[in-house]
Amino acid sequence: MHSLELEDVTGEVLTDFADDAARLPELVETPGFAAAEAYFSDYPERVLASPRVRAFMYQLVRAWRPRLMVEIGTYFAGTTEIAARALWANGDGGRLVTTDPYGGHRVPGILAAWPEALQEHVVFTDKTSMDFYIEFGQHNPLLDLSFIDGNHAYEFAFYDLITLGRWTRPGGLVVLDDCDQPGVFWAAKHFLELNPGWREIGGAFDSFDPARPFETMRSSVPGVGYLILQAPECFEITATPVSFTYSRFRQRGISGFRVHPTAGSGMGELHAKIFLRSFPDDESQGKPQQLVTTYSAPIASAGWEETVTLAEPFRTDLDTWTTTREAELAFAWYPTTDGAPLTLAQRPELIVTD
Repeated sequence: MHSLELEDVTGEVLTDFADDAARLPELVETPGFAAAEAYFSDYPERVLASPRVRAFMYQLVRAWRPRLMVEIGTYFAGTTEIAARALWANGDGGRLVTTDPYGGHRVPGILAAWPEALQEHVVFTDKTSMDFYIEFGQHNPLLDLSFIDGNHAYEFAFYDLITLGRWTRPGGLVVLDDCDQPGVFWAAKHFLELNPGWREIGGAFDSFDPARPFETMRSSVPGVGYLILQAPECFEITATPVSFTYSRFRQRGISGFRVHPTAGSGMGELHAKIFLRSFPDDESQGKPQQLVTTYSAPIASAGWEETVTLAEPFRTDLDTWTTTREAELAFAWYPTTDGAPLTLAQRPELIVTD
């Protein structure tokens, strides 16, 4: 029984792929792929994906080496187990958080039957993706890899994609399963149109023909029903507002923020709308409070840190012992040179104060 064994399925080193997502479709040509496909030919049980798809997921996690990974749609934890085996083989403590609102009665027992070393890589919740995002977002996650295999209707797939997309680290990946279903394919297509800094790595949309909409839908990797999307290598701020949220902290207010423009960033005016929200620890202690302010600042530097200090700290008057705070920075950019966007090397830093 595979489930009673812990072994590196292929013994293959795939570090050459870690910095070049465009090469990921080549994983099916590596010497270890056939071994992985044979290993997963009839295992795990009750996995809907083909052995080729199972092998690709294993090789993808081995190659990309995510430290934090999210899966939407656990089902019988088959893909979860494949990813967990790859995380274990990577040996660098990667963690997979998986959620399924219908899995509370079946998934914990499945996970409990795994080797303890695999269990250590997985956290399961039985929440809908919306409830999961509300709770998970409080940790300000930065994701290396997300796998969307939940409700395949357009509205659900698009919501999962835009939410996980905003938490994806620069250069990170989001993978959508079952891209032969129109809801999934069009959710990805429209997401890319709205977020031009993102890209699909296998040219799946290059040959799409609206005159033959169902015949020309294809995946990023032949024979693997995934669309693989990669985030831009930096955070891009344009005229369309982009929000960053920060949860939860006890300090009373905000005194400013720091941004880290890249060397190739444009110059211009950064407009910020700052929300400071306070929530009572107990509903009997009063109502939530929201404070809002706006700020504009010229950004002329690139390639190093730029600190924006508010003229007056932005504070709540609520008791810090009985309330916690959440902040949102909404940024919009007005270029003053060549129309180039503001590109940030990392997530903006919030400066909090008492």
